[in-house]
Amino acid sequence: MIPTTPDRDLEALLHTVLPCAGHVLGRAEGFPPFATTLSIDGVVVLLAATGASNGSSPGVDPLDVLYDEARGDKEALRAVAIAAVIHTRSGDYVRVEVERSDAEPLIVLVPYRRAWLSKRVTFGTHVHFNGTSRIWLGGAKPTTAA
Repeated sequence: MIPTTPDRDLEALLHTVLPCAGHVLGRAEGFPPFATTLSIDGVVVLLAATGASNGSSPGVDPLDVLYDEARGDKEALRAVAIAAVIHTRSGDYVRVEVERSDAEPLIVLVPYRRAWLSKRVTFGTHVHFNGTSRIWLGGAKPTTAA
């Protein structure tokens, strides 16, 4: 296993998620949820909720599809980030749920603005707070044996 820290993994996943989100938001006002995974070996992979987001599976929540897929691969993964767009009265955000096998889960909210004419997306300063474990359901695992 490549030695790393939760902060480095968070940065790696956000540096993958935000450019992808910005690219799509520059062309549309939203996007279906998607995920990035970080393998134990440090490989980052993008995942889409196939079937759920294109309307071919009515009633299927694409977030549930992404959580299920990540749970199925969790033994080979170090961390997962799942991104979705949220619109509120106070603004628009990319919401990223980040979970690592040996750390507490986080929710990161990144405000963004989309220029009306150019469609260029600008991200603001993110905020984060404690999340709920959805992949490693037992919560954070210790990194070393006691």
